[in-house]
Amino acid sequence: MCNVSYDPRLYVGTDIFSDQEKVVIFTNGNWVTEKGIYYNSTNTFEKNPNAGDVPADYVESHCKTTEDLFKISSMIYRSDYFRYRPYLGVPGGSMHTGDEMEHLTK
Repeated sequence: MCNVSYDPRLYVGTDIFSDQEKVVIFTNGNWVTEKGIYYNSTNTFEKNPNAGDVPADYVESHCKTTEDLFKISSMIYRSDYFRYRPYLGVPGGSMHTGDEMEHLTK
């Protein structure tokens, strides 16, 4: 859309135009879907009265996914991943080359 070049693997979330379930995750661990709102600080799920049935493992599954996404985000930050990530749209291009990247091949 809008002819923007991007790598969808680098973004948390789903494409709003996809058929996947829409999930909004907040920095405090709360999350919202069409089925309801999860409050991380109290470990409670408030079901949307119009959502119909919520599967038994729904909250646990979404909490695990949220936890995993926070862990991945933290690892990306701690490892300075984007410092060594090749530029998008430039085959073989990189933000850094040579000695700076040697430790990645060891």
